[in-house]
Amino acid sequence: GSEMCIRDRGYTVRHARDSVAFGLSAIADIDGAFVQNQRKLNRYQHAVGAGQLPAERGYVLSADDRIRKHVITALMCTFHLDLDDLDQRFGIDSRAYFADEWEALAPLEEDGFVKRSERRIDVEGTGRLFVRNVCMLFDAYLDKGEPGDRPRFSRTV
Repeated sequence: GSEMCIRDRGYTVRHARDSVAFGLSAIADIDGAFVQNQRKLNRYQHAVGAGQLPAERGYVLSADDRIRKHVITALMCTFHLDLDDLDQRFGIDSRAYFADEWEALAPLEEDGFVKRSERRIDVEGTGRLFVRNVCMLFDAYLDKGEPGDRPRFSRTV
């Protein structure tokens, strides 16, 4: 199947297993790991001038990270998630694996943002404008603290 790559600073609609990043703070996705370039210009220039990769930090994705990455990428880029494909691709029972997220989608479905069926999730209508809110439900690293708490990551609006 074709996956679309999503990056912190933008998107690409071309299928790519790996994505190389250029420039300050750019994030590459290579063989199941994220690598972020230096964020400060002088450090970036020094590394490049010395013939080194300007990487500042990296992270190897866990199995759960890879599953969630696929879900979020599919929803963000195509507004559709095929649960049969997800199950087959990762050897999981997605309805059980994402039981909490499935229930958390109910209010968004009532508002007309998503449509859940037995084997798929579709982001529809106005929900496409708020697709990040839908995807936040699948973000294991997002601080899901008490309402009114400061968000851990960027805001959606």
